[in-house]
Amino acid sequence: MIDEQTAGATLTNTVSYGLVTTSGERGLRVEKVDMFSSAGQSGIRAGDEITALAGQQIASDQDAMQILQDQGVGKTVMVSLWRDGQQCELPMTLVEIAVLDLVIEEADEVLERRIAP
Repeated sequence: MIDEQTAGATLTNTVSYGLVTTSGERGLRVEKVDMFSSAGQSGIRAGDEITALAGQQIASDQDAMQILQDQGVGKTVMVSLWRDGQQCELPMTLVEIAVLDLVIEEADEVLERRIAP
């Protein structure tokens, strides 16, 4: 089960799930993507409109959350979306936030070593 602690992909107004979304013409319009999240790693970009997850149509962030909770951490789901007037599908593997936090922390340490005199 994905919850606010173990995250993996999509929910309106929270970057902890990887995306900030609003309602779009066809589905959920992506406003912002956390590049270290499942969504960011899968190639989802700001401006995309997500229409389906795991083959199920979505009309709201609640639809998206239910689908992702049903899939669970470690699963790969297909994300159907519109980008630049064309329909695309991208695989997205759902990962835990704790893993993402560790990756971010390690990246920060590397940057600090490179910047330090």
